[in-house]
Amino acid sequence: MTVNGTSAARFVDPSRPLPKKQRAVVAHGAGRLAVVHDAPVPTLQSDMILVKVAAICPNPVDIKALDYSHVPGAIIGYDFAGTIVALGSDEEDAGYFAVGDRVAGVVQGMSKDQPDIGAFAEYVGALADLVLKIPDSFSFEDAAPLGLATATATYGLFKELGLAKTLYDLASGDDGAADEQAGDFVLVAGGSTATGTRAIQLLKM
Repeated sequence: MTVNGTSAARFVDPSRPLPKKQRAVVAHGAGRLAVVHDAPVPTLQSDMILVKVAAICPNPVDIKALDYSHVPGAIIGYDFAGTIVALGSDEEDAGYFAVGDRVAGVVQGMSKDQPDIGAFAEYVGALADLVLKIPDSFSFEDAAPLGLATATATYGLFKELGLAKTLYDLASGDDGAADEQAGDFVLVAGGSTATGTRAIQLLKM
């Protein structure tokens, strides 16, 4: 089975293959958007998943990029939530995801290198590493804003600042209490923003 030339991708319903074209919001010029009906459905790489988009979240970067670094014809949008409809050809690279999972994530919309990748479309192809499973108690609308802000907070804390803890430690229940030093703290500037609130929650964990 193939998805636009990629072998071994799996679908929710193999009897109803995915379309090759889709509706999407694309850059039409500086500060200008257009809805098109013939945008390509993204081609999956081995470490990607394909998501049927249920909700999106406009992000400040979408507007800034549209004004200052637009890519005519490229699909716009970073943050999304939806349901996985296909996995890349290498299921190990796709991680612990399965077709039918409810997820939220982030992609780099309006990229000149991948103009068919963007959240503001019926289908979005995303790197599995930048997607989160969401619980049934979360609506797609509530989950859509998680992507870029969570990724930014995580990268800033664990990569740039080099904090000893990682998300893997947090998930395993290792609170690292014995490693804590009295007086250590992190100042989150802009703690009421989307990224700031996620940074605070990660630090508290």
